[in-house]
Amino acid sequence: MRFSAKCKFRSTFFTGVLYGSGQTWHEQRRFTLTTLRDFGFGKQSMEELVEEEAVELVNIVEEAYVGKPVDVQFLFNIKVLSSIWRIVAGKNLDHFDPDLLEACKLLNTTMREMFNPLNRVIINYPIIFNVLMMKLNLTPFGKTFGSLINLCEKDMKEHLQTYEDDYARDFIDAYISHAATSQEGSSFHGKNFELNLKNVLVDLFIAGSETTSTTLAWGVLFMVMEPDIQRRVQEELDAVVGRERAVKIADRPRLHYTNAVVHEIHRKADILFSAVPHAATEDSEIGQYCHKKNPEKKILLCTEGQLRGEGGRVWRYAPVTNDDNPLCP
Repeated sequence: MRFSAKCKFRSTFFTGVLYGSGQTWHEQRRFTLTTLRDFGFGKQSMEELVEEEAVELVNIVEEAYVGKPVDVQFLFNIKVLSSIWRIVAGKNLDHFDPDLLEACKLLNTTMREMFNPLNRVIINYPIIFNVLMMKLNLTPFGKTFGSLINLCEKDMKEHLQTYEDDYARDFIDAYISHAATSQEGSSFHGKNFELNLKNVLVDLFIAGSETTSTTLAWGVLFMVMEPDIQRRVQEELDAVVGRERAVKIADRPRLHYTNAVVHEIHRKADILFSAVPHAATEDSEIGQYCHKKNPEKKILLCTEGQLRGEGGRVWRYAPVTNDDNPLCP
């Protein structure tokens, strides 16, 4: 827990859940988790929504992409983002909706630029970041991140115009309702309201869609590279679930091999190349390095050993044995 604190960014643009800190982070995170659960996140209603999007994706692939090259991650991104959008903004967007396609392109570019070494340096200097990057849009990151913020602002303004007291249609309505009763000093109050709402929306789109679509894309790659494993997964799905209905979460306890393969995909795949920065809550040492307690000193704890496990011993789930599972190194 020595590195459990969220680091403090000097730029006022970084608030919300992913890059917020202190009271702002605690308030925004608690509200976001509670409200998402209220709207079905992690519940059966969310499973039905995901199933609906998955069926539509399969139909689109069969109709338009059979025998043709296709960017599967972009397709996954569209459907995952569409599911999130339905909870967050109450919109059921078509697969080819211009706003949805634009959001996916902006997210892809934002993720690439976010961890550009030059950008990582710039965000630590508020004058350079706020003026050159965000206001003047002189870098690709500034342009794409600004466009993503504007897209979220569009939905926010629509909700402010149509909002009705005591009737929350979606996450944005619930946020507006909560802000209306907030007190001075709260991250929901006054000028903090719009800034934090826009950042939380961007956080949800980035954290929710990019990680999920990347995991699915790795899964497709591994299945293509290892047809024997693909065959065994399909055989188990046919035996346990059949082909007359979609797989349910309730089927998981009986899908032993498939469940193990999913865990192995997470273990072997490179989902994110950098974690969210944290800060030391007390003076600490890691090896020969000393980290002083400082909310502005960013720490990224991520090693290959931690990701893969030493000899696989720290991972509970392994599909049978290394010899039987080519995904195991």
